[in-house]
Amino acid sequence: MWFKADETYLIYADADGKKGLFTVSGRRSKPVSAASDDLEALKNLPKKGSGSTVAGTITLNGQSSLVSREPRPMTDLTVEIRRLGGKKLLFEALTDANGIYEIKNLPAGKYKITPQLSNQIEPQEDEIEVKDRGCASRDFLIKNKTKISGRVHDAQGRIVKDIWVELIPADLAEKPKPFTFREKDLTDEFGKFTLENIPPGRYTMSVNYTTSPDEYKRPFPTTFYPNAPEKSQASVFDIRLGSDDIENIDFRLGPRLLINELKDVVIWSDGTPAFDTHVGLRDAEDDLFTDDMRTDKLGNFTLKGIKGRKYFISAENYSSGSDAPSSYVSSDKFVLDENVRFFRLVLEKQTKAKDFPGEIPPEKFEQIVDMLQD
Repeated sequence: MWFKADETYLIYADADGKKGLFTVSGRRSKPVSAASDDLEALKNLPKKGSGSTVAGTITLNGQSSLVSREPRPMTDLTVEIRRLGGKKLLFEALTDANGIYEIKNLPAGKYKITPQLSNQIEPQEDEIEVKDRGCASRDFLIKNKTKISGRVHDAQGRIVKDIWVELIPADLAEKPKPFTFREKDLTDEFGKFTLENIPPGRYTMSVNYTTSPDEYKRPFPTTFYPNAPEKSQASVFDIRLGSDDIENIDFRLGPRLLINELKDVVIWSDGTPAFDTHVGLRDAEDDLFTDDMRTDKLGNFTLKGIKGRKYFISAENYSSGSDAPSSYVSSDKFVLDENVRFFRLVLEKQTKAKDFPGEIPPEKFEQIVDMLQD
């Protein structure tokens, strides 16, 4: 921290009692002119020997495997604070309606803070050191230990690996937007999945509900557990705080979907091939690309999609000039079936726009205005 001459400062420092030295804390030290709140707090410091205050908030995790919700306060929960070393002391407090606990008049020392939870809830505790006339805080985010686990099989009983099992709150009226899942969220080589830290609530389980089927790792129709095409027909899991684990789920998917191949070329409007153009097959339901590639030197492309599913196909090329906008074309929505095999896309070359009104000479602009008025 830099100090100015003739300026008065409020200094915070860490003292080293053994060496008689102290280190200034630049983060909190400030000019007295800007330290009115700090000075007021210092004037109202409790008397020496009056102890310390420890406070914090305890909330319950609200994020499932798919949906992120705000944590919920845990009310009327006992919090135990036990002194470590020296004279054994034990203090307790209850959380209020906002999940806040507070304990005052703690003698200086080290303590262990432990929310008193059910054995079925992920245990949490923390250590803290308090000093006389000081204060400290510790917050806790509690996670339910309940797990749901099982295996995923296809209609023929074969293991399905690398597929995402979605756990969705049953009260969601609209389908959640998909997000990028992690490798550990996918079924393993034995088709096994495990969903952990599930907040209390009612859930349905699905595959390819928030994500579109594709021809590579997810060639299955939208399926809800145990084997239903609609969410209204799905089994509901009622998870409570401390619920027992649900194991050995056998999730059977519908028949594998058929794959259709779509190919042709992208050309410019003058008939020349559009090389290195991005071509994508976009699912009409969630507007996400399910397959894409760049054209070769002859403008050729080959894409794969699910038979009977609705798509858009689009092409975009940036090579029409560094100063020009990209050239883009998209089809109308269509159903991919055996009648759709070829799809030629035509791009218009773009040029840099130059004739904005602000760039037109004043005398020319006046002529245009007169012409429009006539």
